[in-house]
Amino acid sequence: MKTTMKDIAELAGVSRTTVSRVLSGNYKKIRISSKTAEKVLRISRAQDFQPDDLAKSLQSRKTKTIGVIVPDITNPFFAEIARSAEKYLDAKNYLMILCNTDEQLDTEAKCINLLLAKRVEGMIICPSGFEDGNFARLNKKEFPFVFIDRYVRGLNCSYVVSDNYNGAKQAVQYFIERGHRRIGFLGGREDSSSNRDRKKGYYDALSENKIKYFPELELNLGFDRESGEKGMELFLKLKNKPTAVFAANNFLGLGAVLSIRKNGLNIPADISLLEFDETDLSRYGEPAITSVNQNAKNIGEKAAEIILKIIGGGKEEKVIIPVKMVERSSIQILSVKE
Repeated sequence: MKTTMKDIAELAGVSRTTVSRVLSGNYKKIRISSKTAEKVLRISRAQDFQPDDLAKSLQSRKTKTIGVIVPDITNPFFAEIARSAEKYLDAKNYLMILCNTDEQLDTEAKCINLLLAKRVEGMIICPSGFEDGNFARLNKKEFPFVFIDRYVRGLNCSYVVSDNYNGAKQAVQYFIERGHRRIGFLGGREDSSSNRDRKKGYYDALSENKIKYFPELELNLGFDRESGEKGMELFLKLKNKPTAVFAANNFLGLGAVLSIRKNGLNIPADISLLEFDETDLSRYGEPAITSVNQNAKNIGEKAAEIILKIIGGGKEEKVIIPVKMVERSSIQILSVKE
């Protein structure tokens, strides 16, 4: 039979409250004698007593757990964010509960409800949409949370995101400097802040270089591999195809590569490709794909750092993490034609 706090109290000849205070380390503040404390601790060790974590958390209202919600845990980018956040939290003696939404708003709501039921102290969330419905109640309750990768318009709260606008603008500028003028934008969800910011970078790079925008060269289908394949198929069916395509995330880039190969075409001889973030195929495939790299490790660590600060009474923070262009061999240099 499991030893209880009541058993320890009876063996030590003290109250359960005294046992609780000794085991929580609070006895010095309330003048419990060292002799009594040593007796309680000695009996606890002899009985191999393990305090009930749930009971402790109910008393202290602290569970030392943080919830992390991501849209696609199979994406290496989100996996690395979760991994680095967990490492940071572990070093601070916090545990992490990971939830996956598959970009579904109803699943996101269920994840939030689950984590609240588990009494997590805060959440790190990559939102699946731009509406504040699932987060307004957290804001109203002043429940600590931090957005990662994306943010929600209208909510004044902490976030840690990549420099999506400048990264996309740099990518399109890279194409332009190599002679490309018909540049396709293969985007994700229209309602995602990261997609909006990357799309704005695309628009502004074209505009600043006085290059005409063609609506048929913009697609916003989703952030998964299947959307990348479908989008590239549509581009390749155009009478006047793009000479280059900017894929707004790594899985879209992967789908684009698969579609190009399926159609018997070659990168970059037949079409050039650049993607935001990368996969192993980007790095080690033939050809390797030029990419705008995000610092997922930094995002995860910073988000974990901020959520613990907020829990401790700190103020909100809005952090934009720099990105880095990695040149590989997926872009053909064309003769410049004005």
